[in-house]
Formats: sequence, C-alpha cells, structure tokens
Amino acid sequence: MSRNMFLDLTGATVRGVTLEAPPKGKHGKKRAKKIKPPSTVYPGGQVIAEFRVEGRAVPWKVSIRKRGQGPATNPAFAVWQKVVRKAAVQAMAGRLPHSGLFVMHAAISIVRGGPMPDDDNVAKGIKDALQGSIIVNDNQGRGQEVVYNPDAAESFAFIRILAVDQEYVNRRRIAIESFA
Repeated sequence: MSRNMFLDLTGATVRGVTLEAPPKGKHGKKRAKKIKPPSTVYPGGQVIAEFRVEGRAVPWKVSIRKRGQGPATNPAFAVWQKVVRKAAVQAMAGRLPHSGLFVMHAAISIVRGGPMPDDDNVAKGIKDALQGSIIVNDNQGRGQEVVYNPDAAESFAFIRILAVDQEYVNRRRIAIESFA
C-alpha cells in the first residue's frame, strides 16, 4: 500500500452536514489564503517617519554560502539591521505601516578616516529593516537618496521616509526622461 493514500469524504454526510471539497488552485493543491497585515496609506507628501540610528551604517552584501550549510550573514550587518528596525518601531509609535509608495532619504555620518560604504547597498539594508514596521514591502519604494558626511565626530544615520503619490512618480519620470 502507498503511504500517500487518503480517504476522500467529499459529498459524505456527517451529523447532518454534507462535506464539500476544499477549493483547489493550480496543480490541484489546496489554496492557502494570504493574510495581509493591517496597514494604511498615508497621503502623498507626508513624512511617515524620521529617526536617528546610532552607529556605523553597514552595507548589505551577497552572502557567501558553503555547500550543506545555511546562508552566511555578516554579523555586523545583522546587528545594524536590528538597531534600524528597533528605531523604526519606536518612530512609528504604534501606527500602522504604510502600504503605498514612498521615497527614502538617508544622511549617513561616518567618523573621519573610515571607508565609504556603497550607497545602494546601505539603502537596500535600510529598506529591508523597515519592512513590517514603517513600510509593508520594500518594493513600494520609488526613490532613494543617500548622502554622506565623511568628516563627522561620530557615526550615525538619519533616516526619513516620505509618502508619495503616483503624480510624484510621473513628474520624476518625466524629469529623468528630459535628460535623455
């Protein structure tokens, strides 16, 4: 006998209730309902959150994985992301995350003499840390600006998340196309 056999009770009556077949998706598998977390859409132009994160910004980088082991993550990056996430939760003060479009502005201050991290990878790490607290998903981002102050007395990041609407996105696209 096969271990994958099961008893189909579709149409059977149990205690006066007729059993129905579960809804099927592609490939005949049961569909699981996606539960969306509660969120809200803030009006365009509104600052959703701004906060300061102490410590040196650590850029995201591709993890190196050895065969048979899980993904290797940079411990300093994981710690910095937790600090960003904690500051983001405090900045939201119990408000729901934004489910609309947004832009991110980050001002990174680095102690004199330190190497400059890659701005795209710093922004990627920040957006990943903000998921679930300030934004629902980082693919809602429609722009980012990362500026550096390389001569600071201390290392920190000041992060501002701004809600934008489709009109902003269209104006930005037109401005970029005018350069081409």
